[in-house]
Amino acid sequence: MGRPGKASTALVRLQKAGPLADPIDTPEAAALAARFDEARRAGVRTLVELGLALGAILVEAHALLHRNYARWLRERIGLEASTARNYVALARLDRDAPATIERWKDLGASKLYRVARLPPEHRQTVLKDARVREMNDLQFSRLLAPLVERRRRVTGNMRGHGLRMKVQAFTKKLAATRLPKIADPALREGLRGDLEALLKAGREQIDRLD
Repeated sequence: MGRPGKASTALVRLQKAGPLADPIDTPEAAALAARFDEARRAGVRTLVELGLALGAILVEAHALLHRNYARWLRERIGLEASTARNYVALARLDRDAPATIERWKDLGASKLYRVARLPPEHRQTVLKDARVREMNDLQFSRLLAPLVERRRRVTGNMRGHGLRMKVQAFTKKLAATRLPKIADPALREGLRGDLEALLKAGREQIDRLD
């Protein structure tokens, strides 16, 4: 009898450990992470096939984890969000139009990721170009440039959310820092001044919110 795979081993271990409070550590989420790692290490696959396999797992993970998906990617998979979006786009294109993937697999993973992320009508415009298979990366980028949708405009609310996340992270880190015993009077007074300046800056920002 063969050795159990990483996914089944992780699932059994977590089941024995009992219920977990963190959604990204449920047996289902842990099994998906193990499957993702196994697929990523499978060197016999082409990059396109690998992207399809990883994307299918990520689609399943997103459906399971919802708002915890991004944290699962970061903390359990160690994957950049942009890379995850490439995998997912490729998997969804394969689901919706498998013949497209099979026909254009020779474009390579890098180009197919970008094609998969285009709206369907723009995707057809690119693939109908007779030169697309012979294009280098620069030529391909120029072909796609007029078709790529502009990024969503960054609003004040979006910037405010980002600032809030930074403040929360800094506050948590500062609160967890153990103040050392400082013998040097000048250093001690300097640190006091820095903390007071931080408090002043915080009060000024609070006043601007009113």
